[in-house]
Amino acid sequence: MSDPRETSALQAMSDAVLAIAAERTVEPVLQRLVDSARELAGARYAAIGVPDGEGAFERFITAGMTDAEVAAMGPLPRTHGLLGAMLESERPYRTLDIRQDPRFRGWWPRAHPTMTSFLGVPIAARGGIIGAFYLTDKVGAEAFDADDQRVIEMLAAHAAIAIENARLYERSRELSVVEERNRVARELHDSVTQSLFSVTLLSEAALSLLDRDPSKARERLERANELAQGALAADRTVDSVDCFAQSRVAHRRSAGGTAPGSSGNERPASAATDARNHN
Repeated sequence: MSDPRETSALQAMSDAVLAIAAERTVEPVLQRLVDSARELAGARYAAIGVPDGEGAFERFITAGMTDAEVAAMGPLPRTHGLLGAMLESERPYRTLDIRQDPRFRGWWPRAHPTMTSFLGVPIAARGGIIGAFYLTDKVGAEAFDADDQRVIEMLAAHAAIAIENARLYERSRELSVVEERNRVARELHDSVTQSLFSVTLLSEAALSLLDRDPSKARERLERANELAQGALAADRTVDSVDCFAQSRVAHRRSAGGTAPGSSGNERPASAATDARNHN
C-alpha cells in the first residue's frame, strides 16, 4: 500500500470505528459497518449478514442499492452459496468474477443486479463466526486487491467487538424491562392484597351492623364493592404489564434489519445472494 493510500485508509478506518462506537443497538451498528466497508473498499455494493443459526439470516443489511432495487429483491437470502461459505471459515475470499466460482448458482430474482468482482470477509468473535462482509463490483478497478482485503479484515475485527457490545446492550435493556415489570407487578400485587383485606374487614363490619343499622351496613358494603372492583382492575393491569414486557423482549429477539433509504437497506445487495432461493 502506498503511503498516501495507507494514510487515507487508516484515517477512514479511525473515523468509521469512532462512528460505530457511538452506536449502542445492533441495527445502527450494522448499518454503520456496511456503509464503512463499502467506502473503505471502494465497492459499488456492500452487505453485512448475521446468521440465525438455522440456515437463514437474522439480519442482512445492505448499502449501495436504491429503494426500487431493494423493493424488487424480495425476502432475505438463505445462508447458502458464497453467503454460506463466508460463514464456514475465517478465511476471506476474493475473485475477479463471482460467476466463475463453482458455488455460484445464478441471479435470483431477475431484478438482481449483475455483479462481477467479489470480496467476502468473515466476522469472527470468540464464540465463532458471527457474520460476514460481502462486497461486490470494485469501483475504478477490475477486482478488489490485497489492500482492500486487509482493510476490511481490520474492520471485521472491530465489527466483532461492536456487534457483541451492541448485543450485550440490547440484552441488558431486555432485562431492565423484565425487572421493571416485576417491580410493578409486586407493587400491584401488594395493592390487591391490601384491597382484599379491606374488603374482608368491611364485609364483617357490614354483617355486624345489618340488624341494628342497615344504612351503615349498606355504606360498608358499597365501600367493599369499590375496593373489590379496584382489586380486579389492578389484577388486570398485572396481566397487561406482563404481556407488554414479554412482547417487548420477543420483538427485540425476532426483529430483522431496517430498510430505510438508498444508502443502506435490510435486503440482499451482494453478489452472494445467488443462493437466496436455493434451499
